Amino acid sequence: MKKYVSLVVAILVLIAIVFGLNKKDSYDPSAFMVSDVQNNIEKLSAPAFEGRKTGTIGNENAVDFVTAQLESLGLPIYRQTFKALVPETETESFFSYKTSSGSDEWIDLKPHEDYKFSSWGPGGSLYYEGEAIFADNNVYKLDPTWMAGKVVVTEATPFIGESLNTIIDAGAVGALYYTSTYMDNSETFLKQKTLELGSKLGTNFGLGFISRETYVSLKALARENIIKSKTVLPTGTIHGVIDKIKIDQSIEFNSVSTENIYAVLSPKIDQDKLLSEEAFKALINSEDVLIIAANIDHVGRLDDENYFPGALSNASGVAVLVELAKNMTKQKNTDQTVIFAIVNAGETDQQGVQALTNLFKGREEHVQVINLFALGSKADEPLYVSGSNVKSSIAKSKFSRIAEDLGINVTVIRQQTATDYIYQSQGISAVSIFHNSGVINTLEDNASMISDVNLSKDILLLQSYIKAHVYSINPWQALQKNEKYLLIGVIVYLLAMYLLEVFRNQNTFIEKLYFSTPIQLIKKAGSLLTPVSILLLLIFITKLPRDLDVAIVGGKVDTNFSFYLTLKNAIYFIDNLFKNGIDNFDFIANAFKNSTFLFILASLVAIVLGTIKGMFDAYSDKENSDVRSFISLTALSVPDILWILFSNILIIKIASYVEIPILRHLIFPLITLAIMPTIYVSRISYLAFVKEKTQPYYYALKSRGFSKFRIYCNHLLVPVLENVLTSMLGLASVMISNMIIVEYLFDYKGLANFVLIADKSKDEVTFISLIAAISVLYIAFTSIIRLSISLTTSRQKGGGKRV
Repeated sequence: MKKYVSLVVAILVLIAIVFGLNKKDSYDPSAFMVSDVQNNIEKLSAPAFEGRKTGTIGNENAVDFVTAQLESLGLPIYRQTFKALVPETETESFFSYKTSSGSDEWIDLKPHEDYKFSSWGPGGSLYYEGEAIFADNNVYKLDPTWMAGKVVVTEATPFIGESLNTIIDAGAVGALYYTSTYMDNSETFLKQKTLELGSKLGTNFGLGFISRETYVSLKALARENIIKSKTVLPTGTIHGVIDKIKIDQSIEFNSVSTENIYAVLSPKIDQDKLLSEEAFKALINSEDVLIIAANIDHVGRLDDENYFPGALSNASGVAVLVELAKNMTKQKNTDQTVIFAIVNAGETDQQGVQALTNLFKGREEHVQVINLFALGSKADEPLYVSGSNVKSSIAKSKFSRIAEDLGINVTVIRQQTATDYIYQSQGISAVSIFHNSGVINTLEDNASMISDVNLSKDILLLQSYIKAHVYSINPWQALQKNEKYLLIGVIVYLLAMYLLEVFRNQNTFIEKLYFSTPIQLIKKAGSLLTPVSILLLLIFITKLPRDLDVAIVGGKVDTNFSFYLTLKNAIYFIDNLFKNGIDNFDFIANAFKNSTFLFILASLVAIVLGTIKGMFDAYSDKENSDVRSFISLTALSVPDILWILFSNILIIKIASYVEIPILRHLIFPLITLAIMPTIYVSRISYLAFVKEKTQPYYYALKSRGFSKFRIYCNHLLVPVLENVLTSMLGLASVMISNMIIVEYLFDYKGLANFVLIADKSKDEVTFISLIAAISVLYIAFTSIIRLSISLTTSRQKGGGKRV
């Protein structure tokens, strides 16, 4: 009965395997419409939304526009209302200066071209008319009394060093910075409008930035009225007075009411439902949550006629989020709860992100965030992936591996974005996906800055990551049709051999079939599966991520290991190897020859010296043979690494006195590799000689007057060698391991040494080829040993009798 159960189980296993190999994935990451994404980007960056600044009608309309699309997908919506502090800079800005002290001509400057003012830190409104103090690149040597109540012009950066504090402490009312080499691409920086608050101090200090041309012009005016310094200034540095400037810059800080929008994809709640705060919190407090987030707000208008479109920043991220939501709602529900978060007040120090994180207090371990920003940029820049903390390293590695598989240029960076920093401060694992472009937050950031090709790649990468993270992937989809047939064939063969073994005694036909020549030949051929499987496993292992990481997050195991990608890369490697072969075959063949020579010679040394030592220990019947045996055991008890280290130290000592190449590159590696097996063989041979001396034939030979030496050499040696050779089968793997260390320590030009070099250089083809060559060496050596054992056994069973 049990045998028939085995038959049924085997058939079911085969059916399950065939079904599993051909099972289609539940989620197709390539099913998206780039045209729909582009259409949403164009609409969100259009004049109707006026730059989507938080607290404006344009922003509210943009939020309603996106919310309506998410609601149309049947997703429940939670609207989180919160207060945000937002700088108001849309009023007319004015900055001019007098061309010279003796002239009535004024130069009018253009905002976000010649200058801009910042709301960051101490920054605020500035209404000023009068002299300006030119401090050049050194405010520290300028008498503070000159700066009191004035606007100071300097070449530096307020973000680094103490220049800003020095100016404020002197009682100045404002500072105009030319960032020069202190900031990359300062001209682009001027074009960018920011609403950053930083560490808002509540002061009303004018913090502005000027272009190089403006700085040079103001320096020329300062030369007309030099301030004599009490100390020596660096060469080229001047302090002076600019006769007259006019600045009218209003910056107000308003507390506005705004919203974050959360659309929920979860099997735990009803669809088409507006969620209350209690229902939303109840859900997220009981579920592991993946949040896909994008900031919808931008920086608003420049003036009454011009606005900042914000196509890249961040209409692109919002449009991609909507497309992801559309595709995911078409799939089967998953146990993973996904929240699509439309976040506001991102331009003002991520206040919306802070409001989001407040919802997950105490549940940080159960949340992962993917933050989308500036996607599809046509700029010649890779897609960057950054992270909030150490926990995000696994997610970053996943993105990197998936991108590599898709052929998408992705750069993982250590630096954190402002968004990453907020998530880190709250202990939430998050990754930010973004492009870097000089047009971000400028008037040029319109829909023409989006590339359909890059947008398609970005969306494909995101959906492929979501597929791996949220949905089940059938890893066997990595196999091509012919590869699946081959795998099924191997499984059928194994099941057939198993069933023949189980049922061979059931009737004479099956028994005859089992012992027939074709079946026996097939079984012999099947023995090749073992070395082939080992080689395939080695290839699979080399395709594991080098930064393999496993972590427990929220009580669940998270890892950057992907069986699908590893299998796919391994198959690609094998296929490429068959098509292109091994380029450096001669190099590998030479290394194989060197390692084979060293290994065989060390084995022969071990067998010969070990056997002689064992015979010497067992030869005498006196008690001192035990002492000799004890010496062998003591030597054997010393760890291999100590003998290797001792040999290495010995070589270093000798090499300091005598430079003999044959010692360094052959004799000492040989001695080091042979020490351990020699000691082991000596003990095995000793015990074998002692055992044979207890056999009747030994006493019979002794009674006939045969000499002891003749008995040992002609009769005892053959069975002892059988034991020694059998022990060498077990020692072979240990010797292979030791050979890796020996070749590396002595820079021996063999397989094991080059394996380590290939691994360090990430030369996978050479690495696999060398590993395969080591496997061939092992198989060849053990085959020779088995053949030698069979010869010694046949000698005992044949004419060569012991007596």
